[in-house]
Amino acid sequence: MKTPSLPTASSWEKFPAELQMSQLTLEWLLCSEHKTHPTAALATLFTIASAITARTFYTETGASTTLYQILIAKTGAGKNIATHAPIKALDTIEYSRLIISSKISSIGALDDIFKQQNVAIQVVDEFGDHLGNMMSDKGGYLKSLAAKIKNLYSSTNGNYESGRYSSSGGKTKTNEPWTLDRPCFGLTGITTKTQLFKHLTDDMLHDGFLNRFIILNGHDVEPIFPQKVFNGVPKELVEHLKLLQKNNFTNHDASIKFIVPLSEKARAYYHQYIGDADIKNTDIYRYCLNDETDVKRAISIRWRENAIRLATALTAFEKLDVVSLEVLKWCYNLVKHSSLSFMASFEKEASATRYEILKHKAIKWFKNLKDGKVSLTHLAQKARPFSTLKSRERIELLDDLIESGFINKEMVESTYYYKLAS
Repeated sequence: MKTPSLPTASSWEKFPAELQMSQLTLEWLLCSEHKTHPTAALATLFTIASAITARTFYTETGASTTLYQILIAKTGAGKNIATHAPIKALDTIEYSRLIISSKISSIGALDDIFKQQNVAIQVVDEFGDHLGNMMSDKGGYLKSLAAKIKNLYSSTNGNYESGRYSSSGGKTKTNEPWTLDRPCFGLTGITTKTQLFKHLTDDMLHDGFLNRFIILNGHDVEPIFPQKVFNGVPKELVEHLKLLQKNNFTNHDASIKFIVPLSEKARAYYHQYIGDADIKNTDIYRYCLNDETDVKRAISIRWRENAIRLATALTAFEKLDVVSLEVLKWCYNLVKHSSLSFMASFEKEASATRYEILKHKAIKWFKNLKDGKVSLTHLAQKARPFSTLKSRERIELLDDLIESGFINKEMVESTYYYKLAS
């Protein structure tokens, strides 16, 4: 079976030939259901490789192979493999517990997970709403959870510190504090573009939390309808996972820690080509030269980090000894171009998407209006979504609804009233 072209830009679409087990895994994923999605298959491969290598394998720079990634694809496009396949694959070696498919709603719930295991990869459907709720929380438990998850990205060689309360005990039942060495937490969020964009603001786009994610935008990628569906897990992949386990490569024991080095050429590429915002004539330095330098620094430093994590995860998954130049280059180009593609799409469409959602809410409000007509003052003071807008934005929205034929405007005794068009 031949894998269809990967959902990548033409300059970096060639998958490294040495990643043969990854290639086989992709082939399986693309025919594992009646309708599959290439970008979802790629994200799923990364989830599996990260889960099976985390806490055992580390990069030259001291991080493990856990990844934060967001998969964007249309509703019904076949992205379900991202939730089902990692569990199916890891269940063949009784490691499906590494995949957490439920939403984590509090620090206490996260504590409960890490009491039982030291590696956890959360796979969350409808992640756009979940992310929006966490990032817009002004001081509650979700904001604390977001801060905890943000810190876990950088704690794979550090410590996990428990909260004061368990998720079941509440504030009346305190727990003794405890710590865990080298906690490894990964996150794969699955969302549609509309769902994600309606929550994001420019500030969130450049936030240190969101920048930790590899964002795989498959919105415009067509799904695949395989001629034959393979319901099980390929024998070659099962034997490979068992061999990893047999060699204690997936033991996750505290005493086991392998550093996967970069090859000499890959190391030169990492330091001399990818570089840093403060290393002249490197790729990241050139990217940060223009406007918005601070924002670009925050974004691009994660390109380098995610590239070496992903390259190390795939290399360890293949049971190769060193990260090659080809693998590192492919990973860096994927991470960088995915980031740039997402930001360009966000800047172009997010504002329009949020406005269309607002407009839809406004039309629905007028359809539910019982008193027939309403004044501008009432809309400004008591009617959501109008009351949440600035004066100029409110007038522009109302004018748009009038021009679109949804509502009418009339003056009664020097006061403007608005009502649903008949």
